[in-house]
Amino acid sequence: MALFNDDVSINSIIGRDSLIRGDMKVSGSMSVFGDLDGNLEATGNVIVGENARVNGSITAKSIIVSGVVKGNISAVEMVRLLSSSVVIGDIQTHRLQADEKVIIHGHCISLKDPAQYNDAVDSWQDTQAIASRSILQDIHISVDHSMFSDLSATAPIATQVSPQAAPQAMSQPMQQDVPSISIPDTVLPDPDLDDEYLE
Repeated sequence: MALFNDDVSINSIIGRDSLIRGDMKVSGSMSVFGDLDGNLEATGNVIVGENARVNGSITAKSIIVSGVVKGNISAVEMVRLLSSSVVIGDIQTHRLQADEKVIIHGHCISLKDPAQYNDAVDSWQDTQAIASRSILQDIHISVDHSMFSDLSATAPIATQVSPQAAPQAMSQPMQQDVPSISIPDTVLPDPDLDDEYLE
């Protein structure tokens, strides 16, 4: 009977001195004792050995890490981090066990309640989607100076701001006589929508 139980049977192994490049999908469980440069998706359990290095995301039923993972970890049941493990990435699971001296650099979601877990994962994915679309670029702001005719002539108005100029602007003290301007909240259309929805 134990032969067919995912908890004890290992379907695939990456050996200690092996290097695999590319994404892997495994039906069942997998142990990684060498290096994997790519994402790993398994229907069973994944074990990342002490000398193993994974440069990619891991998705499985449960994951035990004692090596280095540079990527996100997502396990339906459990993630266990042993004392020699280093995870540089986000962790999503219903149950997390971490030994002393574990290093985690990322966002961690570990909630037993399925509804709370799903809400937290959805919220984090939304945050990640927004962050990925707002990569810093040069910002150019055009200002119609006639809009500010009633303001003091001494009030400075910026016409262009760039990332190179931003640190200099932030290091200078703010002027006390600059009036505040409130801008109403507006809803901008999604640029991915077809034009017919925007009319």
